[in-house]
Amino acid sequence: MVLQTTIRILMFSLISKSLENELFQFKFALLGPNIKTASFLSSEILMISLVRSRIECYSECALSDICLSITYQDQNCIQYISYPDTVLPMNGLNYVIFKPWCDVYSGFIYIRYLNLCYIVISNSVHCDQAGQVCSQHSASIIEIDSQAKQEFIVNVIDDDLIISGIFIAGQYTGGSWLRLDGTPLLYTNWDTRDTNNIQPNNRGDLGECIGIESDYQFYWHDYEISYEYGVICEQRN
Repeated sequence: MVLQTTIRILMFSLISKSLENELFQFKFALLGPNIKTASFLSSEILMISLVRSRIECYSECALSDICLSITYQDQNCIQYISYPDTVLPMNGLNYVIFKPWCDVYSGFIYIRYLNLCYIVISNSVHCDQAGQVCSQHSASIIEIDSQAKQEFIVNVIDDDLIISGIFIAGQYTGGSWLRLDGTPLLYTNWDTRDTNNIQPNNRGDLGECIGIESDYQFYWHDYEISYEYGVICEQRN
């Protein structure tokens, strides 16, 4: 009996420690004018539950793979796939979940299912200046390394009232396009629809950029450094 009790206590301790570690991977920011959100995300409530405290509400959200924000009031915890203000007006305190390395207090937005921390810079810049602009925000030019991220970034651009296209991370070495660290691209979406202008055409000089814009339905094109577009920067862990 003593051994069984000891085992139960040990198992409970291990589970509690695991929950604690999961919670500490995230932080929660109180929604307000200084916290930006991806307002185009589909409005959807994930779960409504009765909890003992705001910390328990945090924990439930942290343990869910798709919880992006919560509302807490009087031991009621509402989890959202999107955000409270895009679903319906709710009383209580609204919080968004984010990773500690994502500076949401400086305009960055954390998207959990992509582990993405991004900010939209609407000012148009030449492609060779895009990286410098992101550096000023302690970030890097956005890298599109999956179909899911491509689709999300397209939605970000479509939702913006100023920019219609952006530069994305990539470098032309004279023989091929690579990631900024010199390794092969993890994902590509080159425009090959026009047989007279199959991308990348690599007609520019070294230093040209990859860009996506609405006129080409956001397929990838290579651009000379004289082109100007908006910029999306990302902070990475």
